[in-house]
Amino acid sequence: PAMLTGAQLGVTVSSILLGRVGEPAVVKLLQLSFGLSGVPPALLHTLSLAIVVALHVLLGEMVPKNIALAGPERTAMLLVPPYLVYVRLARPFIAFYNNCANAILRL
Repeated sequence: PAMLTGAQLGVTVSSILLGRVGEPAVVKLLQLSFGLSGVPPALLHTLSLAIVVALHVLLGEMVPKNIALAGPERTAMLLVPPYLVYVRLARPFIAFYNNCANAILRL
């Protein structure tokens, strides 16, 4: 369960941080690069969020999946050691979330 929870925790935290950091950065980039300072902020934020989500799906999910499917053994041999380090470092958080989930299931 620690490995699965570690993956879920990593994906969720990465997605949240990417949205928190990436969306404002893309807004600035759009304003500076394309002179979109006169565009309503709501439209700029919506567009930048769509760009961040599209890049996240492509670069964070689809490309890695295709790399893993193309060479599963090589990918596993390359990624398992750093993943084990991450799981070891995140173990307190993983245990906390596992305990919370188990407590909710007992309700």
